[in-house]
Amino acid sequence: MDKERDELRTALVGCHKYGDFKLSSGKRSNEYYDLAPLFLSPGGLRMVSDEVVNALGEVEFDALGCYELCPVPLVGAILCRTFTNKRGFIVRKTRKGHGTNNLVEGDSRPGDRAVILEDVTSTGSSVMKAIRAVEGLGCEVVRILTIINRQEGCDELLKDYNFEYLFRKEEL
Repeated sequence: MDKERDELRTALVGCHKYGDFKLSSGKRSNEYYDLAPLFLSPGGLRMVSDEVVNALGEVEFDALGCYELCPVPLVGAILCRTFTNKRGFIVRKTRKGHGTNNLVEGDSRPGDRAVILEDVTSTGSSVMKAIRAVEGLGCEVVRILTIINRQEGCDELLKDYNFEYLFRKEEL
């Protein structure tokens, strides 16, 4: 294991919280990974974006995006540092009700090969909403990449997609 990956693992361990939490799936949990402070610090954002870029390797894609809200800074950091010829998008949880009223914001186009980033994936239900929205625009989802896989059903739900993760919960 390389030094950068070990540093990211240590940072992610620091994002692990204990208490009584409601997950996006509606399930209750006594633990939660809050990656927002990591994504909103220059050093943390650089560390995570470096690992994501490494994980994407030779994936051919046109657009990179996420389901709101936590990974939004990560998408921007990756696009401006590495993939300046790619487009970005954000899938909203709900239409904002004014302006364009889009569910998918940014620049994704029919025929795009899309990568969807996720911070923490448990059941996979949130990322499935993003997949459906992006596919509804005529895009092909070529990879789903999450930082932490809690392995609470997401592997099965996303088995028909190229689903990868940086860390399993047990590794942290």
